[in-house]
Amino acid sequence: MRNCGRGGRGLRSVLLLVACLHVHHVAQAAPHRAARGEAALPVGRPLGRRHTDSGSVTRVAAADTAAAAVAAASARLGAKDCTTRYITQDLDHFSWESPSPGNVTSFAQRYMVHDAFWHAGGPIFFYTGNEADVELYANNTGLMWENAEEFGALVVFAEHRYYGHSQPFGTYTTGGDDAKWDPAKLRFLTHEQALADYAVLIYHLRTAFKGGAGAASPVVAFGGSYGGMLAAWLRLKYPGSVIGAVAASAPVLAFPGMSPTFDAETYWGVVTRDASDAIAGCDRLVRRAFTTLFAASAVELTHAFRLCTPLQQLGTGTANRGTQEPGTRTVESGGTHPELGRGESDPEDAKSRLAMFLAVAFDTMAMGSYPYPSNYMTGGGDAPKLPPWPITAACRAMVNAVSSPGDKKVQDHNAAAENAVESMALLEGLRDAAGVFNNASGSAVGQSPPRVSTHATPPTHFTVLPVDPFRRPTRTDRFTPPIHPS
Repeated sequence: MRNCGRGGRGLRSVLLLVACLHVHHVAQAAPHRAARGEAALPVGRPLGRRHTDSGSVTRVAAADTAAAAVAAASARLGAKDCTTRYITQDLDHFSWESPSPGNVTSFAQRYMVHDAFWHAGGPIFFYTGNEADVELYANNTGLMWENAEEFGALVVFAEHRYYGHSQPFGTYTTGGDDAKWDPAKLRFLTHEQALADYAVLIYHLRTAFKGGAGAASPVVAFGGSYGGMLAAWLRLKYPGSVIGAVAASAPVLAFPGMSPTFDAETYWGVVTRDASDAIAGCDRLVRRAFTTLFAASAVELTHAFRLCTPLQQLGTGTANRGTQEPGTRTVESGGTHPELGRGESDPEDAKSRLAMFLAVAFDTMAMGSYPYPSNYMTGGGDAPKLPPWPITAACRAMVNAVSSPGDKKVQDHNAAAENAVESMALLEGLRDAAGVFNNASGSAVGQSPPRVSTHATPPTHFTVLPVDPFRRPTRTDRFTPPIHPS
């Protein structure tokens, strides 16, 4: 196993890692199979059908396949099948003396374990938890669960510090904004500290779990998005802890100064392609709907999108412009717009705010494009579930709003875009399409896009909004604007 996990980049690395782990698994499992009277697996045995939850499954249109997916979702392993444990972690892994509020020096980190398939020396599948309650990942990480039984793996989901139940400061989530965003507390919330947490936990699993039965167990890190970055960095920073990492959708190169240069617009091309593959003509309808949005009046938009607050009040009428960068409007709390009276609003900023609200819905549905009902993207727990293939459901809503039984095919509607009736239909279709996510419960009668904050809060991607890309896109392979992280 010494050379496993060092075979190059991208898919080649993953395949080599899985192949090495498979050989190790066959060798380790042979005595156990023999003891049970089972035939040994040949080393060249196919690994079987693999897929991730969100994009690698071949789409099959048959209704019975969709029903089977729903049934499979209810039977999938998850947090309910795990044992919850805690380990004491240092608040600061890198300083001898590190004063903190309340003189806190340690905290209880939660992790979840499933050992029904595991045997001594078997591999450990270790999920590097990211920015949410760890149960969310335990319930929605298919790759680990789908391979655990065959590999005889111990499945572990580690919770990221400051999330879920792994709170270093008891008042962090209950002390209001001032306590929640106290820099003296947040300075221990770094990926370096989180990686050290995981290295400590892996050492504990190998040396103390079940009497040290995992001392010889190879550990593979798994993660997605930020968790994928952590998985990759764990392999780089602590190569003695893991033999390799499966880093899904991990933007490890998405930083200024990296080569190749990070293109923030590329992802929107992926989202648009997802829609164009879902229903023919959907991407063109959505693109036209966004164009119509910026040409419509505030009254028309308030009515079409059933806004709880008139659109005129969503912009910067009660906020300063602040420092304005090219192509953005910066929203800050306090003050009055220099060109508008108090209570009024910058209509262009209000439209941009609404458009971003809608665009983020498409962004989120593309990220959570599961083939079965899932509430991963809506927060897990008791949150409402998105339908299978949510982008397809969104496109269906878009098409249904614009088309009627007597209409021609969707592709023939381009000439009627300037018609007032169809313009309203496009806006309502965009509302219903984004509503697959924004109104996942189906119970909301109105929508409330984010407004200018009345108090100081940490910036989010809603506080710095792109302006020009909505009307004059620099690319033609996307229908929604790029999100510019603040």
